[in-house]
Amino acid sequence: MVQDLLSAQGLRMDGRRHNELRQIQCKLGVLESELFTHKNRCDGSAYMLHGNTKVIASISGPKHPSKSSGKKDESFIFNVRVKFATFSKNGERQKVLKNSKKLGEIEINLKNIFKSVILVEKYEKSQLDLNIEVLQHDGGSEICTIVNTATLALIDAGICMKEYVCACTASLTNDGLALLDVSHLEEICGGPTLTIAALPRIGDHEQSVAFIELSQKFYLKDLNKIFDCCQLGCEKIRTILDEAIRGNAYEHVNSDLTSN
Repeated sequence: MVQDLLSAQGLRMDGRRHNELRQIQCKLGVLESELFTHKNRCDGSAYMLHGNTKVIASISGPKHPSKSSGKKDESFIFNVRVKFATFSKNGERQKVLKNSKKLGEIEINLKNIFKSVILVEKYEKSQLDLNIEVLQHDGGSEICTIVNTATLALIDAGICMKEYVCACTASLTNDGLALLDVSHLEEICGGPTLTIAALPRIGDHEQSVAFIELSQKFYLKDLNKIFDCCQLGCEKIRTILDEAIRGNAYEHVNSDLTSN
């Protein structure tokens, strides 16, 4: 279990309450499409700062499948490429191989998550490329900030989806209190961490889970508690993403009105 991470006042090491997210800042359209060639064009992009984790995502497509894809039999081709910057892990130099097992697992999980959410029937015989760059990583599952940033980039590119996909982590203290949005310090102290990517509840629609991962085993009696904590985090993150998307749309409308 996580040890001694709550003060007598119920605060964590970074000053958060047990049910609070780390600070999140995000922006859409951070990469100008004019900077890319037609072959490698960028149709949508997003940047997210989640605590000290920084991720940038770009979308290319939908477009005709490239000859090099070798997947012409597939009705919809979704390519995912994830790259970690050399000094992304807390400023420490690390060697990340392009074909490493860790990267392969993240890319496969991302494909499965978004293929279940994208309205693929609208993109038959088309190719969509998702490129992820992890600039800095500090705590929590890497896939959380990656999923949230990719969701923004897909929306910026105008890709039709069933709902936002939001990801979050949670852990437990020795006293059985659920900790939302695990930081690096809480992670390295050895506490079990649950990671989920979900389509949050909207109105009467129940939340559905697209991805779930456990770092260690939980007692069955604690599973519902920590799962509910993760669900709450996903709903909070959805609100933040929605505000960023609406704010971006508002800026574009004002810019168009001003130019005219």
